[in-house]
Amino acid sequence: MNINLSTARASQTKQIDLTRLPVTQVDKGSKGAGIFLMIFACLWGGIPTFVLMRAASSGPLQPGLWGLLIFGVIGIGIFLGGLYLLTTCTTTSLSLEAVGVTKQSLFGTKQWTARLSEFIGVRYRSEYHSGGEDNPSYTLYIVELLHKTDSKKVVRLYESRMDFGVRGIWENACRTLNLPAVEGDGANLVSRAVEDLDKSVKDLAREGKLQVKFDLSKPPPAGLSLKVDGTFLELSIKTKKGSSFIGSLFGLVFSGVFIYIGFFVKECPLLFGIVGCVIMLIVILAVIWSLITTEQIRVAKDEIHVRRQTPWGPTKGTRIDTTGVEIVRIGKKDGQGSEGILIETDSGTLIIATGLSAPCLEWLKNCILKVITA
Repeated sequence: MNINLSTARASQTKQIDLTRLPVTQVDKGSKGAGIFLMIFACLWGGIPTFVLMRAASSGPLQPGLWGLLIFGVIGIGIFLGGLYLLTTCTTTSLSLEAVGVTKQSLFGTKQWTARLSEFIGVRYRSEYHSGGEDNPSYTLYIVELLHKTDSKKVVRLYESRMDFGVRGIWENACRTLNLPAVEGDGANLVSRAVEDLDKSVKDLAREGKLQVKFDLSKPPPAGLSLKVDGTFLELSIKTKKGSSFIGSLFGLVFSGVFIYIGFFVKECPLLFGIVGCVIMLIVILAVIWSLITTEQIRVAKDEIHVRRQTPWGPTKGTRIDTTGVEIVRIGKKDGQGSEGILIETDSGTLIIATGLSAPCLEWLKNCILKVITA
């Protein structure tokens, strides 16, 4: 048996070696990240708590100061998360017959086993992580075993902050474990045989492996308008779900709280108010842009052109050669934000039409597939 102790944190890449099965990997967690989170938690929750205690010692508290308690509560949660990372140890055993995982930490031990046949396939996905002042944001590229019924029984085979070579690792994992390649989640899960991974939707349609039942003569659902512009079928997005409104309202309320604390509550740093003003300005500009522009998806047999129509004319937008389109599916980009239509090629993934209702997204996906595979 090959035993692999994961030591690839310097390159920010972790991988289970599938070249010699069975394999056992021991991952001792991230001590550096755990210590950082614990220190950050002390600063995040400690400073506001100190301000609150100092104000309480000098007299009755103003009502607005009680809002500082939320920083302490969040700080406790971050501290516990850092403590978990500091003490956790995960042992993964993998063979062509079974999978076993044991997680040990200060909070206890959890373990489970499952047959390899219980997994639906090998999934490739990306996961966005927002950064901070000293830690830039990044995207984590992940290859993992996906269980058929239990979302907790997911085994991460590979993760890296670089996407170079990840599709090859995904394909090799599928071949080694003799499992399908999958993307997406839930009702939007897309499964492919390994031999079809590098084929475009045009190739799959020619081979009869992709059949799109869609009637272009029927009008689009509410929220979309359709017209023909030369060789392009032009779809304009008129309305979206309430998630954009709710997100904007949350941003305004959140920034308003910071502005109130920073400018109107005594003994609170002015920085709170400045940060609130910046956040509010960004939210307002985003709302104005969404109100005065319209997203347009122009689809032809050989090209997809995504742009925005503004009062000053259309933007340059993004053009995609449809010969390289391998997957058109519904999902979230990097697992974040609202669902949209994901158009995947070897050069990357483009998300369009985010925030539309489920019927609109399904109609738009089938419309694009029908046009480019005709």
